[in-house]
Amino acid sequence: MAFRLKSVVCSAQGAWNIYILQPEWLDRKGVFTPGKPVLVEALTAGPGFRFSAGKKALQWVVNPFQVTVAGGPDQGAETGAGMAVLLKALPETPLRNVGFQLEFRGSESVKDQEAVPDLGLKSAPGEPVLSRGVSLVVGRGETRYHLRLTRDADAPGPTLDVTAFLKGDGLAARADEFLQNFGGQVEAVRDIAARHLSITLA
Repeated sequence: MAFRLKSVVCSAQGAWNIYILQPEWLDRKGVFTPGKPVLVEALTAGPGFRFSAGKKALQWVVNPFQVTVAGGPDQGAETGAGMAVLLKALPETPLRNVGFQLEFRGSESVKDQEAVPDLGLKSAPGEPVLSRGVSLVVGRGETRYHLRLTRDADAPGPTLDVTAFLKGDGLAARADEFLQNFGGQVEAVRDIAARHLSITLA
């Protein structure tokens, strides 16, 4: 069986002015659909806030170091488009990287379970191996793909966590095409997973 996409997070790390990035300002920039209610919560771990617009809307988290936009498996393109609008509105923001984090889940099938090699790990008395996995980083052009395939002892199936990101000089100018091409990033991840990990992503 194929691993299925469960969640998507688009992120941009840099130096953000959280006093500008208010929901009302983002709404004026066209990030939200007009008329949707916005729920705002302060972050408890540090400066910043989180907000969402509507039941199935994207979940935004803003702090001075990073902005993230999270959505369900069918909202990947929306997360990238929302971040692209934000970067166009604030082109002078110093950026370190932009990217997508994808979570794929496997099933309880034997084929999916065997996708994660045992690596020769053995549990010692009183010290069971609770999680095992493999990770790799693949470069394609200016994009880096970090894949981590894990199997936890108490989970029904294995998990593949993927980060696809851009970094380097002139990032703001290159980010728009990357962010607007979520489908292309998923296709690249499918190909990398099949080539290097011998797993199929739905």
